Amino acid sequence: MDYYKYQDSLSDIYGYIFLEVEDGYAIRQIFKSSMGFIASNRKDEEYDFLLSEGYLDFSGFESNVIKINPSKFNSVWLEYKKELLNEWEETKNKFRINQEIMGTIEVFYPQGILINLENNIVAIADYEECKNSTIPERLYPNHTIRAVIKGYDEENLWLILKESMIID
Repeated sequence: MDYYKYQDSLSDIYGYIFLEVEDGYAIRQIFKSSMGFIASNRKDEEYDFLLSEGYLDFSGFESNVIKINPSKFNSVWLEYKKELLNEWEETKNKFRINQEIMGTIEVFYPQGILINLENNIVAIADYEECKNSTIPERLYPNHTIRAVIKGYDEENLWLILKESMIID
């Protein structure tokens, strides 16, 4: 894993973007400003899901992009996560392991498919499992998925799904 930081703006809000990159692709990303945080693990009302797409090559941006150590990235991520921990505990109490759920495909990430269950509760499904469960025309956002909760991703605060099947 590699970790980076650079100054950027979203609309008229200035702050810093922190990235966790694996094999050239963003895995986690967070924007920190005086207004708060926008992170890749939750949908933002204005900016949707914030995760850089495609292969990242910072070789031409050495002056703007700073390589940082993992502890710097993780300290910013933990600062952000503190705001969500009560909600996360409520989510785990409501959605139990082996419980069947239904949700809507939101976005495709390197880690898998993010599913919206309700009220900003996010689950992640295995891409290959979903792909094998349906026709290609249904492997897009806004289609419904049925799955079983396999576990909890404590880093991203996601429910981990298994037996995922796209049903419409």
